[in-house]
Order: sequence, then C-alpha cells, then structure tokens
Amino acid sequence: ARSGLAAAVAGIALVNFTFFGVDAFVPLMLTDVRGQTTVVAGVVITSVTLTWTCGTWLMERMGSKLGRHRLIAAGFLLIGLGTVGLLPVVGSAPVFVAAIAWGIGGLGIGMAYPGISLAALEATPAGNEGSAATSMKTAEFLASAMGAGVAGAIVGIGESHDWLAGSLRLNFGLMALVCLPGLFAAMRLSPAARHRADDSLPGTQDADVVTAG
Repeated sequence: ARSGLAAAVAGIALVNFTFFGVDAFVPLMLTDVRGQTTVVAGVVITSVTLTWTCGTWLMERMGSKLGRHRLIAAGFLLIGLGTVGLLPVVGSAPVFVAAIAWGIGGLGIGMAYPGISLAALEATPAGNEGSAATSMKTAEFLASAMGAGVAGAIVGIGESHDWLAGSLRLNFGLMALVCLPGLFAAMRLSPAARHRADDSLPGTQDADVVTAG
C-alpha cells in the first residue's frame, strides 16, 4: 500500500507540473506570437475544458475494464503528444491545430488526474485517509505552482531577450519530457506492481509468517 501511495503522489505531482506548465502559456502563444484575439485563445482553452470532461468520463466508465493504471499511462502520453503538437503552432501551423493538440492534452489530464486520485485511495491503509489526502493535495498544489513558475521563468527570460517564440518551444519541449517519468509512476500503480513492491518491504514477509502462524 505504501508503494502505491508514493507512486500516486509522484503521479499527481507530475501531471499537474506538466499540464499547468503548458496551459497557462497557450493563450500567450496565440495572442503574442501568432497575433490572434483573446476570443480565439478562449475557444482553444474551452476545447480543453470539454475534452478534460470527456477524459474523466472515460476513466469512470472504462477504468475497471481496461485497468486504471493503463488509462493513467495513456493520459500522460496524451498530455505529452498534445504538448508536442503545440510546437508547430508556435511557428506557422494553422491556429486550429492548437485547439486539436491541446484538446488532446485536456483529454489526457481528464484521464490521468481522477485515476491517480482513485489509486491513492485504494493504496491508503484504513485510518490513514486524512494524511494521504494531505500528501496528495500538497503535491498537487506545489507541483502546479512549480510548473507554472518554471515555465514562467523560461518564457520570461526569453521574452526579455526578444526570444519569446523560442522560449515557448523550449518550455513545451521540456514539459513534454516530464510526461515520461509519469508513465513509470502509472505502471507502479498497477495492482501487480503494488503487490510486488509491498512484498519486498522490510518486515512484510515476517508479518506474513506471523499471520500464517
């Protein structure tokens, strides 16, 4: 159980770090780099809200059938793909590509976020729900702030040196890479991985012997 909770805390931190390290800068890219109106930027962000809802629905409906950890991993992949899909839009790709790409990212976090939260609840021993929830929320808030902060520093430095487009590309590329350890965390949330890890913890085998006796 402890290993599953640790993987869930890592997963919730990674998914918030990467998503919010990108999401806050999509409107900036559209308005300041591509010269679009705030209405266009709002439409793109709205598409993310809709696909996020769809991703949550998929996790609710298909999580038990397909394996929650698999859908969480797919969520990280979709966030990464969506982030990479934004790179051409910084250049000359049609603006509607941003809505498609970041809509894919929204679908990804819609799948990953609730799945990780549910996995944390499953991995929490009875009576420790409060401390587990605190750990998850702390990781979530800190990672969201850190993701936006790191991205803001990259983009801010780039903008001050007349390198806004390049700094956005750099930020999107780095945030896409952050999704890779998220895949590992997702696999650690599989029931088999949790059982193997817990069996290897010191004292676990002794406890099993005492219980059997």
